[in-house]
Amino acid sequence: MADLHDLAKRLNKYADKLEAAPSKVAAEVSILLVRELVERTPVDTSKALSNWLLSLEDPVLVDLDAYYPGVFGSTQTASANEAIAFAKLQAAKKKPGQPIFVSNSAEYIRDLENGSSSQAPAGFTKQSVMVARKQIKAIFKRVMTNG
Repeated sequence: MADLHDLAKRLNKYADKLEAAPSKVAAEVSILLVRELVERTPVDTSKALSNWLLSLEDPVLVDLDAYYPGVFGSTQTASANEAIAFAKLQAAKKKPGQPIFVSNSAEYIRDLENGSSSQAPAGFTKQSVMVARKQIKAIFKRVMTNG
């Protein structure tokens, strides 16, 4: 039969999870956001999708080359996988209270966001944010259940 000592142990375990949960949720939602952005970004050379960067403390404000330069989307999958892997590496380093940024400094990312490519509608970044926001509660619940 459970006693007060057992109850205290369970409550302490729950409190520890609850304290760490916001940081874990933020990291997971940020990875999801990067994945959505990478998948929705119009691709020719892979440069724009390679510039979706998850960082801690400050946004990355450097226009990077493509992970795998190509033409007509030929390196989309390889560059997308690299961008997502980098986001996961950065998110794994997140500490409680540390801010996360998702940025893209490709010189033409705003043109793409405004619909300059026939591959994606205007507002694809906003759509990606909406998808990520809708998952916050489910991710929080999973974090609290599984740790």
